[in-house]
Amino acid sequence: MKGPGLRSRLDARRHWRCPETGKTMHTPGHVTQLLSPFTSRRIFMEIVEKHSPARVSLSLEEILGHMQIMPEPREAVPPATPVEAMENPAADGNDTSLNENS
Repeated sequence: MKGPGLRSRLDARRHWRCPETGKTMHTPGHVTQLLSPFTSRRIFMEIVEKHSPARVSLSLEEILGHMQIMPEPREAVPPATPVEAMENPAADGNDTSLNENS
């Protein structure tokens, strides 16, 4: 069971107020203008807007400040020069030579 709060949040009806008497009424969402049934004169009712609270506007710096991730420190390994890599191919961990046991 969702509860009564869900129904009021998803309510698509319009809320009207009579400017002369102050009485209110609800109509379906397709009604766009309404004559007041509470007075003998032809007075149009005013729609009452229910505003939801505005979202907080954050600057780009504040957004990026929450997203920053500090990298983990790694041990510095000096890169091998091309000559050293050619002389010792197993130094980089990619030994492509054939295994003697196979």
